[in-house]
Amino acid sequence: MKNCCYGLCVLLCVVLVPQTAFAGDPVGACCRDDGICVVVPEDECQGHYEGDGTVCDPNPCSPGPIDGACCFDDGSCLITLKKECEGAFQGTDTVCDPNPCPQGGACCFEDAPCIVISRAKCGDNGGAYQGDNVECEPDTCQSTPTHQETWGRIKELYR
Repeated sequence: MKNCCYGLCVLLCVVLVPQTAFAGDPVGACCRDDGICVVVPEDECQGHYEGDGTVCDPNPCSPGPIDGACCFDDGSCLITLKKECEGAFQGTDTVCDPNPCPQGGACCFEDAPCIVISRAKCGDNGGAYQGDNVECEPDTCQSTPTHQETWGRIKELYR
């Protein structure tokens, strides 16, 4: 009966195998990447472990590969497989319209070009965030030229 849970006889396993049938280890539903659910101890799960005592009927696993919205540092969004998301995965079956991603803005650095990233990433890297949805062009990061002058000289100009 123990080998049943490693094969495709999932329903038999759920119905016939007690929750501690694996040498006393607690077992639970394990969602494999292909959407198949098996009941195994957590350390034997080759996918997402749903928790001790969980079962596969009804199936808690998403059928097939898990896809959804993937957010990138510049605020862009792309529907992708969870395992292929190189940004922040927003969850299964999430969409990009409307865009769920935090919007970035221009980030200025003293010795580097302006880039569009999130407020948090800008601050974490020592940049000066210019605001949400602010683009780097034209010359967002150029400072306004100033002329050093004393307060007395400035007052004298306006008397």
